[in-house]
Amino acid sequence: MTAFGLFGCNDEFSESNSSIGNSDPENPGDNIAGDFDLQENPDCEQVHDQESGESYDLAGATSYFVGNFAINGDAVSGFEAWVLFANDTWSAGEGYDCQFLWAAKGTKIEPQCLSCAYGLQMHMTMDMVGSNCVAGLKNDTASDAAEFDVTYDVVVEDGKSTFYFENGNVLGKGEANDSAVTYVSDPACKWF
Repeated sequence: MTAFGLFGCNDEFSESNSSIGNSDPENPGDNIAGDFDLQENPDCEQVHDQESGESYDLAGATSYFVGNFAINGDAVSGFEAWVLFANDTWSAGEGYDCQFLWAAKGTKIEPQCLSCAYGLQMHMTMDMVGSNCVAGLKNDTASDAAEFDVTYDVVVEDGKSTFYFENGNVLGKGEANDSAVTYVSDPACKWF
């Protein structure tokens, strides 16, 4: 199965595309979860205490990070998003499915890892309009991550991409061509 099938993107893949799948790196819109076919994780409905074996309700969400970047020579632009699917407990309170969005601008650089095709040195700026989560969480996230710099290493093989943090940990996997690259992280449970 191709990563397009994995992430729900269309199977039309051209080396001349400046985007991959259903999401435009320059105009992500408000349905990133749908564009990348992200799904809720049922394990995020309840916290499971491994010692006692008991489960209990806690406000939380299925969490994904998504990146979609256009590459034009050494210039890189696009977006990163933090997508949250609210669990029943959070939805019963103030929570709902939402996303945080950062505009990305940067440069394609030499990678730190030997097997990587390139690195991306990026400056992220939070898009307050495109970020639509509850006010308290939005304000907390904006105060912690309104703007930041990040560097990724990217392995590209047979049209597939793997993004790595500078410490060597995997961020996510996606698709790549000469003019665009994407990633989607594995789903994780986020508790509030």
